[in-house]
Amino acid sequence: MAIALREYAMDTPFAILIADRNRNVREFLRRELAAEGYQAQTAGNAGEIAARLSSGPSVGLVILDGDIAGADCAAVVRTIRAMSRTLPVIVHVHGVEEAGAVLNERFTIFVKKSEDLTRLKAAVAEALHHFQTDGNAVRAFPGHAGSAGG
Repeated sequence: MAIALREYAMDTPFAILIADRNRNVREFLRRELAAEGYQAQTAGNAGEIAARLSSGPSVGLVILDGDIAGADCAAVVRTIRAMSRTLPVIVHVHGVEEAGAVLNERFTIFVKKSEDLTRLKAAVAEALHHFQTDGNAVRAFPGHAGSAGG
């Protein structure tokens, strides 16, 4: 089922965390997703990812560069899973070989990097829609607006 990106973005109370080692890529993705109505924030390395997830606005989705600085992709996904078992992660990679050990992680989607963001934007909308409407609501981190249970 295709989700209208702009329509769905307006109803999403969560921020998207864009984690990429390349500042230009981070900012490009942030601008593109903001233009679609999403709240987006960025991180450039594993330490910044952990900091953003434990503070600031609720994060409902992580877009993770498969070659993130500061740790391997699998370690970053394990850190995210320790904080939230169901937070969707889109691993943004040049090829499947970058995904490595996280290929079988639950709530993880792989999208091949491309200048055309159509697939990435569709994956964002589908992930947020699926995890928020199918009984597996995205759990916001404690202490932030929109968190499950209060």
